Amino acid sequence: MRVLGREIQTGQVAPRGIEPTTLCTLGTTPSQPPKLTCSRPPSFTVNEVLLNSSESHVAIIGKNGASVFELPIQRGSHFEDGRELVICKTVSIAERFFVSSGEKLLHASWHPASETDSHLVLLTSDNVVRVYDICDPQVAVQSYSISNGSPSSFASPPRLSMLSALGDTAVAFDFGSPLPLLTKFKSKKEALSIWPLYILLGNGEIYVLYTSLQSNTAFHKEVIGPLAMYPPVEDNYGTDACSILFLKGSQLPTLVVSTCSGQIHHCVVLSQSEESSTSEADFSEGSEKSIAYEPPAIPSLYVFETVSLELSLTTVSLETDEQVLDDFSCPIRLMAGNDAEIPNIGDGQHAVVEHLICTKPLPSSPTQPILGLCIADERSQLPTLICLLHKMDCITLPLHKGSARPPPPTMISEQKSQTTLSPMKQIQKESFDAHLRKILQRQASNPLLQTSSSCDLSPQDCFRLLSRATQVYREEYIQRLDHAREEIIRRVQMLQDQKSQQLTELSHQKTAHQNLTEGAAMLTCKYEECEERQQQIVHRIETILQKMQQRLPVLSKAEKNMHKELKGMQESMQTLQRNIKQLKGKEDYQAKQIARIQPKQTPSGTFSKRQTEKLRGLLKDENEEISHLIRQVNLMKEDLLT
Repeated sequence: MRVLGREIQTGQVAPRGIEPTTLCTLGTTPSQPPKLTCSRPPSFTVNEVLLNSSESHVAIIGKNGASVFELPIQRGSHFEDGRELVICKTVSIAERFFVSSGEKLLHASWHPASETDSHLVLLTSDNVVRVYDICDPQVAVQSYSISNGSPSSFASPPRLSMLSALGDTAVAFDFGSPLPLLTKFKSKKEALSIWPLYILLGNGEIYVLYTSLQSNTAFHKEVIGPLAMYPPVEDNYGTDACSILFLKGSQLPTLVVSTCSGQIHHCVVLSQSEESSTSEADFSEGSEKSIAYEPPAIPSLYVFETVSLELSLTTVSLETDEQVLDDFSCPIRLMAGNDAEIPNIGDGQHAVVEHLICTKPLPSSPTQPILGLCIADERSQLPTLICLLHKMDCITLPLHKGSARPPPPTMISEQKSQTTLSPMKQIQKESFDAHLRKILQRQASNPLLQTSSSCDLSPQDCFRLLSRATQVYREEYIQRLDHAREEIIRRVQMLQDQKSQQLTELSHQKTAHQNLTEGAAMLTCKYEECEERQQQIVHRIETILQKMQQRLPVLSKAEKNMHKELKGMQESMQTLQRNIKQLKGKEDYQAKQIARIQPKQTPSGTFSKRQTEKLRGLLKDENEEISHLIRQVNLMKEDLLT
């Protein structure tokens, strides 16, 4: 059986009266599994083994005492040097107390606030809670009497007998989540963490005890209670309470209380606004400069759900066709799986109850209790229940699918969650799959029958069991399947009607879309025509304005200046033309003079010295005249440009 991550199994587990002294591991070589042997075997019958959070020590619990042995170092599938038999150091807890007083051990648990993970809390039949350190196992570090709340005085045996008969003795306890205990002064930033210890009495009353293992404080505590339970009932939710469990993984602090009659109550722990009745002196530090702490508020309990378990199969009498009720009752032990997978309270979900194994199917069947069980929780599979039967057989049963953890969110689901839903979709938040899941959820089931080999059932008893199984299959399977089938048919018909209606709407939408497309094309053509006509009109308006401006009878000042400039430029052009005409005439005259002066025939093509000098003089005069004319032309151009 798996206990907090390390696999251990009692090697000689048997019905009460046999003392197991050897432990062996599972998961190693089947032929020769290593065995763990206690150095001091316990002298009592072992009913339970508890592994601490650091997986270093195991507590062996029985009604007549408790022992703790230290686990050796494990390397792979072997312990220490690979020996098949390992002797573990074992110490007995409060051995002298149990031998001398004869008190019984009712409940035990490791203290979660222990820094060394070595403090064991014991609840004994004298109505006292004691805290022991395995380093000094014979002396209690702390002790608290539940009868009168005093940590030093204990009730007398006659009184304890009377309280036990009335159900006023404690039967179980469990630690809650730690609470901060703040100081009264704002300037002081010191705070103390306290652990609430919820104590269950046999009459159903619940008390709370605030504990702390810090050595630097004289934190004096007293039992507070009984805690108020709402809504109130006459029997206080049962007078045969047997077990209590605090769900640490839930969003709200939740207590689970079970009774021997098969009732399980789920309670939410509420903190009242009234100040605690505990005096302020009880929350002060035992040093020279005492620090006053704020006392914790008195909690109350609200029972929001009650689950009824079927301890034995309900059958029908063959003669009267009436249900045969069995007054069988037994203590119910509460166990929690992985605390991180506990669903949140208040999301509308109800508890899922499954009857997996039945060892007492009929009132006449002998009682064969299950010796041990645990929950194997794998990340990739559904949680599995491992049971050790009275026949020393170990069977595994998968738990309900509703207890499986939800799959991790995908990117598509995250994108869908981020999109805004329409108001109509927000009205109906439950999906059809969830609706079918609720319809198919069973209220009863047929468990696996595991009776003793000596149990001899008569044909009438077998027929009763068969009738009961048939009735359960008919009501919880066939009828629910028929109901689910009707819901599916109704949903299919509704979806078909919606589909036909949506197809009709789609055809109308297509027709409307076609009409809108044609109208848009016509509007586009009209728009283009209008735009073209607008451009023509604008051009005509510009032409008209230009002509109107040209035909105005009165000239403006700018027009007069421009007319004057144009007239001056015209006169300059005329002067320039006369000058050019004169230059051309002179050029012709020079050409005639040169032709006349030159001889008709030049014998050698060369000029005489006198001719050369005369020619040079003429060219020089012509050059000067040409330069003068060019200057005049340039001046005229500048005048024209200005």
